[in-house]
Amino acid sequence: MKNVLLLAGLFGCLAIFTGCQTSEKTEAASAYIDNHEIVDKNEKAEVLSASDEIFFTSDRNNDNAEIISAYIDRQEYLQLPEGRYSIYGEGGGNVEVYDSNDNLLIKDYVGHGFAPTLTVDLKEDFTVMADGFVQVFIEPVETQMQTELTSGVWEIGLDVPAGEYELTTNRGLGYLTIFDPEQDHQVYELIGNEFSPTKSQITLTEGQKVRVTGVNRAILSKIKD
Repeated sequence: MKNVLLLAGLFGCLAIFTGCQTSEKTEAASAYIDNHEIVDKNEKAEVLSASDEIFFTSDRNNDNAEIISAYIDRQEYLQLPEGRYSIYGEGGGNVEVYDSNDNLLIKDYVGHGFAPTLTVDLKEDFTVMADGFVQVFIEPVETQMQTELTSGVWEIGLDVPAGEYELTTNRGLGYLTIFDPEQDHQVYELIGNEFSPTKSQITLTEGQKVRVTGVNRAILSKIKD
């Protein structure tokens, strides 16, 4: 009798455990199907990986910013004065940005058919790694509100108006990640093609940072009240 009760208890625990797993999987699948949001903890963690410096905002006057160009021999590591910069190159190549502790802020491929530029705020102790280009160009960029975002890190309320948007893309496979200083971060997958691009509804609030990677551009269309 004791053995029967023990087996019953084990099967009961297994059923509860399986039920929890099924519930989590169902929730993740539903969030993706309904809005292309990634909520699976493991998959989300891989995309979210980023330095806390993702929330850094440079002096947008770019008073000390400089124009840099460099011919690439394998990999080039560059440090620049503080400012907001656009990074692109001759040909195509990889761009990675690290903080002073070598923690990654963003990485992406920049070039024809992919993101035309990568835009990011840099501290003077940040490092830009570029490879694959014949020549890389890093130029200060003016701050202006926009709703079509190329690869980079963008601040809501400064670079992008706050509001509710439909999110889509016209080319590529990547992510739009919303970093919130006070709440959980969010990840949305972007797939751009001629026939059935992904469409998501997102809410952006002032002070958040948005990171775009993997696509030609993320397109935000304001949802009317």
